[in-house]
Amino acid sequence: MCYGASCIMSNRNAWKVYEPPPPKGEPLCVTTGIRRIVTTDCGPMTYHGTNTWLIQTETGTIVIDPGSDHPGHINSILNATGGNIEYILITHWHADHYGGARELQEQTGAPVAVHKNSLANEQLEIIRLEDGDVIGGLQAIGTPGHTLDHICFATQNGVLFTGDHIMGWSTSVVPPAPEGNLRLYMESLKLVLSRKDALLLPAHGPPLHEPQLVVRALLCRRIERLDEIRALLTKRPLTLDALALRAYRLADKHKHEAVRLTLLSHLEELARLNIARCVEEAWYLN
Repeated sequence: MCYGASCIMSNRNAWKVYEPPPPKGEPLCVTTGIRRIVTTDCGPMTYHGTNTWLIQTETGTIVIDPGSDHPGHINSILNATGGNIEYILITHWHADHYGGARELQEQTGAPVAVHKNSLANEQLEIIRLEDGDVIGGLQAIGTPGHTLDHICFATQNGVLFTGDHIMGWSTSVVPPAPEGNLRLYMESLKLVLSRKDALLLPAHGPPLHEPQLVVRALLCRRIERLDEIRALLTKRPLTLDALALRAYRLADKHKHEAVRLTLLSHLEELARLNIARCVEEAWYLN
C-alpha cells in the first residue's frame, strides 16, 4: 500500500510532544505577536483544553478558535484583547472550537470566518472562505479530513495554525464520511509536509517546533494502521466492535466512540482500495 511516504519508524512515539498543564485563562506569549489562551473547560479528547490563538495586528487582534461558550474563557479573550477583535477565525465546526463564536461576536462585533462548506450557524455574521483566501494577513489552507470543513491558517513568516489537523500529543480522530475522510486527511498531511513551515500551533497541546518530524510521523502512523487493520481481516465476517477490540486498546471508555469512528474510516479506505468489503455490517478481506 503506497501513499508516497517512507514509513520506517523505529519508535512510533518518538515524535510526540507533551507539556505539563498550562495556566488556564491566561494569555501566554508563544512568539512575537502571538499569544495562547487555554480554555478553562476541557474534556477527555482535548488534552489540557482548547488553545485559543491571539494574533496581534497593527489595528487589533485576530482570534483563531474562540473555544466553547464558557463565560470564563470568553472573558479571558475579552480581557486579553480589550475587545478590539478584527476577525474570529474558525478551523472547523466542532463545539470546542466554534462554540464561543456567537458570544464573542455579540460582545465585539467582529465577523466570523469559516470554510465555505462549514456547518456554522447562519445567524452569525459569517465570511465563508475558499482555499487560498487571505484574511487579516493569514492565508486559509484547506485541510479536510478530521472534518470536511477543516482549514489551517498560515502567516507570511512560516507559522501554521493547524486546528485539530495536526497535534503533537496524539493523532487526530478521523471519522468516516460525511463528517470526515481518511484519504483526504492523508492528502492534507502531505500538503502540510510540502509547505516547510517552521512552527505549527495546534488547537490542543503545545507548539510544535519540528513540523517535518511530526507530520511525517502522523502520515506514517496512518499507513501503518491501515496495514495493521488489513492484517486483522479474514474471509470470515468480523463486526466493527470485534475489530475494534483487536485493533485498539480501549482502556478509556470515553474514547470508545472515537475509536469506532476512526476504525470505520480506515475500513472504508481499505474498501475504496478494494482490499476489504462490508456485507450486512460485517467486514471481510477481499
